[in-house]
Amino acid sequence: MKKVKVEFFRATFTHSAETFQGFLKTAATLPATKRLTRLNSEILLLITEIHHASADFWSGEIHRIRTRGFPDRIDLKTLREEDLGLLTQQGLVERIHFAYRSSLDALALQVSRDFRPGTFRTYIEEVSSLPFELALILRKGAYAKLLGFRTISKMNVRVANPPSGAEFTGLDAPGVGEIVDLMRDFGAATVEIKVQRAKDRRASLIFKPILDCVDNLLRVQTMDSVAALSVTGKREEDENLEPVDFIRDRLVYSGGVEFDSKGRLDSSQCRKLVMDGLIECDKMLQRG
Repeated sequence: MKKVKVEFFRATFTHSAETFQGFLKTAATLPATKRLTRLNSEILLLITEIHHASADFWSGEIHRIRTRGFPDRIDLKTLREEDLGLLTQQGLVERIHFAYRSSLDALALQVSRDFRPGTFRTYIEEVSSLPFELALILRKGAYAKLLGFRTISKMNVRVANPPSGAEFTGLDAPGVGEIVDLMRDFGAATVEIKVQRAKDRRASLIFKPILDCVDNLLRVQTMDSVAALSVTGKREEDENLEPVDFIRDRLVYSGGVEFDSKGRLDSSQCRKLVMDGLIECDKMLQRG
């Protein structure tokens, strides 16, 4: 059995009347060649198995197809290594499951070290030829707590191991560009920034730049690399400082999935996990 993780997002086509549900309806009718894209020199992506499960439930799969860099196989009795034996036109497939509930405007996406939400976003943009954005769904009240602060005492950001600094370009917010500069100029894999107010307890960091920075870093195109993001402050009626931790407060669901007879994660169990995740997402948003 393996633990499988599911994260939740708002799925929006920006600057377009298209909806994610509408995209799924269209994609289900496209020939496979129109749904196949190349992520890089080794990986192809394909959306498939799109099903309208019920009135507002959709499910589907992204096939992550490796076309190069294959491992060898080994005989566990003789410990003799052999070529995997794939033909030139063949590849290895990893199945990533997702589910969407239009009434919640919530996407449940199976994520792993090799498949991050940013990859999903990029793929949908390429197939649809439309700007597309995923926004993390946070626990009820998390962002509202930040907006309710009277003063902000500090902000902490840690960015770790981004594929490249280019993923932060075009984000017009104070501090974000500086992260890119530090990574580029120092060749850094990790950058941590702590911004703190003056010692005067009545002082506050400036709200708008803090909010702009948080909004930009919560976008999925950068969130894959954000390891820490928190803001500490207090409301008008409070005396004590309180942190808002945007990593801890994002909605996450997980469960154990069995391997099938061929040693693969059971596809039907993965599909059920993301569908169950949407139901649990609704409950978590109600509970706060």
